[in-house]
Amino acid sequence: MTGKGLQKPSYLFGTYHFLTNSFVDTLPQVMDAYKSSVAVVGELVIDSTIQGPMMEASVLKGTTLQEILPDTLYAKASNWFNKEAGLDLIKLDQLNPITVMTAALAITHQKYFPNNPGEVQ
Repeated sequence: MTGKGLQKPSYLFGTYHFLTNSFVDTLPQVMDAYKSSVAVVGELVIDSTIQGPMMEASVLKGTTLQEILPDTLYAKASNWFNKEAGLDLIKLDQLNPITVMTAALAITHQKYFPNNPGEVQ
């Protein structure tokens, strides 16, 4: 154990947010640690107070995705978005690469690992 005055183990657990809410239940070690915990701290709920700044941060300023990506990478991404989602990448040209990557993850998850009816992400 480490940490100033730490009497018991502490855990930091990250999740893959595109999985359903039942995913963590399949990890026995995580569930054991969770059940033996004295306190649990969760994430910030993204509400209307943070949505504006998040949207602003997702937009490129003074450039475009096509301008900042090498031609070969842009072409590969364009082909992928067209094939997987029927989406022309030019429609995402004002978004920064991490935002476009997040969109690609969401598209991939929805296409190949859709939620069952009633499941919550």
